[in-house]
Amino acid sequence: MTTLPHHTTHTPPPAEDPLPTQALPFTVRLACKINDLDGLVSLRALAYGRHLPGMDEVLKAPEADDLREDVVLLVAQSKADGRLLGSLRLISNKRRPVSLESALPADSPLRGGKLAEVGRLTVLPGAHGRLVSSALYKAAFEASARAGIEHVLLTARAPVDRLYRGMQLKDVLGGQRIPVGNTLGVPHTLYELPIKEAVARWKQAQTPFYGFVALTRHPDITVDQTLVNRLLNGDAHPSETPHNVTSTATPMAMSQQHGLH
Repeated sequence: MTTLPHHTTHTPPPAEDPLPTQALPFTVRLACKINDLDGLVSLRALAYGRHLPGMDEVLKAPEADDLREDVVLLVAQSKADGRLLGSLRLISNKRRPVSLESALPADSPLRGGKLAEVGRLTVLPGAHGRLVSSALYKAAFEASARAGIEHVLLTARAPVDRLYRGMQLKDVLGGQRIPVGNTLGVPHTLYELPIKEAVARWKQAQTPFYGFVALTRHPDITVDQTLVNRLLNGDAHPSETPHNVTSTATPMAMSQQHGLH
């Protein structure tokens, strides 16, 4: 009787991740209104007051949008000493219009779309300022993409608006500047970013933001995406507490490729 050779099934080793991983000196997570709001507001008043005298008084208390039941507040927190290094606010128009919608032209194709307003970027002055702002925007854009947001709106004053032109955001009003609430009447430019086109825009322009967002993993950016989805889609209860366990370190280009947006 002929004995057949024994065949052993070999499991191939997992494919190596071709994308580099960058450790950050801080974490980016969802804020908890109970524990973080006072510190976030104090940081905001300090940062804005340094650049616009009087804004520290304007922003010494939470704004109405901070208290919306569907608001997403992101914070960057130092690993070394636990200080808040930055924050950013994200709200959608699922439950009710965001304030910037009223500035859109009557015939704008953005009207009626699924929009998110990004506002109150705050960064503590220091060596990590640009890195903090980039990480906060990466978290906001990736969270928006995964929640099905179509366009992001934001405003900026000069000379800060150079940052957003570099990020390939489009001037919605063709150079016209508008007054924005709680900014002491300082004129701002209204910008928009189509989420589905964002990565292609960054790649084409060869902006450093493309490599940071689309080609680098950041395990220190962790956001409770399940709760973000519920907040931006109007389904969350205001008392829900973020768990910050779902990582948004997966680059945005990959989330679009796999239909996570």
